[in-house]
Amino acid sequence: MSITHKIRWSDWKDFAFPASVVLLAFFIPLIKYGIQIPILLFILSWFVYPKMAVKKVWWPFLIFAGFYIFHLIGMIYTEHIGLGITDLTEKLSLLIFPFFFATAKPIDGKFRRWSIIAFAMGCTVSVMLSFIISEVAYLKTGDIGEFYMSEFSPFFHPSYLAMFINMSVAIFLTVLTSFRFSRLQTGVIWVIILFLSLSLVFPTSKMGFIVFTFLIVFFLVKWATQKALLKLNSLLLIVVGLATLVLIKYNPVAQNRINSAVEFVDAEAKPEKSRQMESSAARIYAWQATFDEIKKHPLGVGTGDINIVLEDHFRESGLLELADKELNPHNQYLQSAMAIGIPALLWFLFSLVYPFGKIVRTKDWLYAFFLCSIALNLMVESMLEKQSGIIFYAFFNCLFFFSSGLTSGKTKKS
Repeated sequence: MSITHKIRWSDWKDFAFPASVVLLAFFIPLIKYGIQIPILLFILSWFVYPKMAVKKVWWPFLIFAGFYIFHLIGMIYTEHIGLGITDLTEKLSLLIFPFFFATAKPIDGKFRRWSIIAFAMGCTVSVMLSFIISEVAYLKTGDIGEFYMSEFSPFFHPSYLAMFINMSVAIFLTVLTSFRFSRLQTGVIWVIILFLSLSLVFPTSKMGFIVFTFLIVFFLVKWATQKALLKLNSLLLIVVGLATLVLIKYNPVAQNRINSAVEFVDAEAKPEKSRQMESSAARIYAWQATFDEIKKHPLGVGTGDINIVLEDHFRESGLLELADKELNPHNQYLQSAMAIGIPALLWFLFSLVYPFGKIVRTKDWLYAFFLCSIALNLMVESMLEKQSGIIFYAFFNCLFFFSSGLTSGKTKKS
């Protein structure tokens, strides 16, 4: 039955907001510039959509929006008002999505399901476009590097793309085991899962590899507790995991990235000012500098001031390469603690843990994986300093928390 038969067009006001959520979910992993247009449609549709009583949602709203409120407080003692305002503008989604999702009537399980699937499909299209664009560039230059790291995706930083891919694989695995499909449909889904998993080699994100390994273990354990360990899906997931790990092992670019990080940790040598610093080494020195500044400023240096303070610290320490790059801490926890203080960091950590009460009650394990993935990625990237990471986190955290749960059902067999 088509959607036009299920939804009366006289009820378009009830349909517009959930539809805007689905549309936005599709474009989050697909476009970096212009994402404001789907967000605007999301906001406009909220005005005609049924609302929730504020007294029922004020506490979870405050928990999720509190992190942004701390950034507003940080403006009181910032020394660079312009940078602070820019920072607040970048992070506005941390306030927008908690407010609009909390105050809107929860979208039902069908639209929630369509939204997460739309994201996974958008990510699949994004990866396919990345391969096409890289192939065109390779035919022009003959440089195989066009397929790797920052050159692979014209849309997103490798760490963000890897995070999107892992989330999409988790979505397809969840949908695969939550609904009944024909053999052909099941086969197509597994082909997409394999395609996305193998594609992780090309962004060559080290944390992406780690989260993928966690994903495999997460779903195998989840299925084992549901007495599904010996089913075909578990075996296929192991095959996909092994195939991806083998490709990572024997892909020279991916292996060089891993080896360089291991060699640095083993060597524990100080960086030479004359050579280019490996990314893991740069992170470690940035973390140490951030720790030093947090000790000096336990309430933060002020919203927008962190990059300037860090740059001065790098120059004083003789790390001119990091200063010239204006390197941020590459760790959201440290970034937040240094910028707006340890209390703000503790509030943010609480906001990550708070949803697990609902997760345990509803058994919404995809939400659990999302939060675990976010928590891991924030350890090596300041992902809530860029629009791509902010929108991804704020949108899905609020979608999962404020919408109805994933309802099981049956697809029409072909």
